[in-house]
Amino acid sequence: MSDRVELIQHKNAYSFDRRVRDFLLRNEALHHAILSHCYALAYTPPEPLKQSLDLLTLESNQEVVAVAINPSGKSIFISMLTHLSGVDLLAEHLKRHSTLSMVNAPPEIAQRFAQIWTQIAGQPHTPETTLCAYRLEQLRPFTWAPGQLRQATETDVSLVSQWYAAFSEEALGRLPNDCQAWATRQIDGGHVFLWQDGEPVSMGCTIGQTANGFRVSIVFTPKEHRQKGYGKTCTAALTQRLLNDGQRYCFLYADKNNAFSTRMYEAMGYELMGETQNYRFA
Repeated sequence: MSDRVELIQHKNAYSFDRRVRDFLLRNEALHHAILSHCYALAYTPPEPLKQSLDLLTLESNQEVVAVAINPSGKSIFISMLTHLSGVDLLAEHLKRHSTLSMVNAPPEIAQRFAQIWTQIAGQPHTPETTLCAYRLEQLRPFTWAPGQLRQATETDVSLVSQWYAAFSEEALGRLPNDCQAWATRQIDGGHVFLWQDGEPVSMGCTIGQTANGFRVSIVFTPKEHRQKGYGKTCTAALTQRLLNDGQRYCFLYADKNNAFSTRMYEAMGYELMGETQNYRFA
């Protein structure tokens, strides 16, 4: 039996989702970004979402050994991959795109792809933060900060926009292009929540629906409200809300080098499931 790996490009989002789902669900937390893209492509209107530039599998002996998706033509997401030679196949296939902005994958795979892409496309690469992928099934008890969780409304657009900009600059080292448009879109979609103790003191968002849950993300507390438990409580309250709404799991990514955050999430019941890393291309 041959161990040769072949690259297959899929044209139909529904059949692609069916083909890759079982493989990706072996580690739903690690693959959450890919799974949520697949879910949106296969099940979310409008119809233009049904088309994606690259829906790819690497297969050996008719079994999926890796999944890659390039939903925008600029950002490539790669799953866990045991046959590292497959990274070369992916890079060669993607040469038809003149440039890429980012690769996201488990660290060893992301590094290999970034090195190969720099060689064949001439785009220098820069590593970004290594993220720990977490999954939670049941929240552990702890002492909550005072206040209550509420869903953000259109009156919160300005505040959410400011906090999103501050989060991006602090966590990612760069400012997004249009924070107000992002805030409006996320609030309209019901994805932004605020912890309120007299006034809003912390923010958390839900991102990326999959078959089993959402990811809690963009958790931000302004400096004047830190060290009071608001961020942890906001995260916990939003996590519990998702579980109460029928989600099997909640997922979360945290900076590997931020020991305070990783300890906090693990104390809440989030279980480490793997690591993922971005490389940015100039």
